[in-house]
Amino acid sequence: MAERADKTAFDIDEVCEAVGPALKDDWKEEKCDELMRAVQSFVGTDRQASIFDSEKVAGLETLRREMVGGYPLRRMVIDHIIRELSRGGFGPDAVCEGTANALKAQTGKGRYQIEEHYARESTAWRAANVGYRLDNVMSQYNFNALARELTGQSPVVTPARPVRHQGLDDGVAL
Repeated sequence: MAERADKTAFDIDEVCEAVGPALKDDWKEEKCDELMRAVQSFVGTDRQASIFDSEKVAGLETLRREMVGGYPLRRMVIDHIIRELSRGGFGPDAVCEGTANALKAQTGKGRYQIEEHYARESTAWRAANVGYRLDNVMSQYNFNALARELTGQSPVVTPARPVRHQGLDDGVAL
């Protein structure tokens, strides 16, 4: 993603193509599928308010203490899901919205790490340009679609890896 953001030959849509695979790698590395199964068992499939919503939040608080140690993305995911439930969200919709917000926060965190790397290793202008392009990517990327995919609420739709440009014919779109 950083390489694409750095090179202006890639338009913003092409940089967006790299976001999903990068976040999926983070998701897989931190074994968030395991966390998601546990979260969904607490939250359930009801899309309506329940008298047991406070118990769901309490159960997720316990789950946070047990499952997120050493896994920052897991912590972000469960924190955002708890926040959505506390705001009045229900079931799978709250899980999806919380997960989307956590993925956006993870991307934002990565954006600052990438910009800081470019500031150290290159020029201030180049770092600012990469940061600006990544801001544009964050405003255009559909985090909700990726969240639905990762939470199992929709089929897999994003490609595993962005297509690598190999020759002149694969160059900049006209």
